[in-house]
Amino acid sequence: METIFEYAQSLVYTLLGLMPSPHQRSSLEALLGLFLQAQGQAIPAHCTSKSASALSRFLNRYDWSTVGVIRATRRAMLNQVLRHLPPGMTTLKVILDLTTLPKCGKFAHLATSLPSEVGDDSATVQTDPWVRVLNGKRGLHLVMHLVMLYLVIGQWRVPWSFCIWHGKG
Repeated sequence: METIFEYAQSLVYTLLGLMPSPHQRSSLEALLGLFLQAQGQAIPAHCTSKSASALSRFLNRYDWSTVGVIRATRRAMLNQVLRHLPPGMTTLKVILDLTTLPKCGKFAHLATSLPSEVGDDSATVQTDPWVRVLNGKRGLHLVMHLVMLYLVIGQWRVPWSFCIWHGKG
């Protein structure tokens, strides 16, 4: 039986094998290294083996198969989950999670209400298009909401898909 380390190592080698050039392989290795260090500094500027611009090009311009990477990762996750499930019937649960990215900082010109210009200090006028409230969280109209789809099988909670949602308007 494969240990979790051996399984993760084989998944990494599979993903590295999907990269069409040595430069792309080394960029993926650098990004995985940033994430696996778990220092909270997964920003490309913190990488010591590749420049931030090289990692940006890797994420934005190269023609590697995103679909192939997603399929290989999903296949590997499902195989790992199914291999460690207890025998018998297991319930599959699907969870949709909406995370609102809140507005950070204080911006007077983007407030939800501004004083009226008529001269009456007690009256307020609502400003509509800039700030929205969703589930009690304030967010700029241009800020996105993240919708995640999780599969829950036994004790495993696997992120399966996501969508960036801009909301109404």
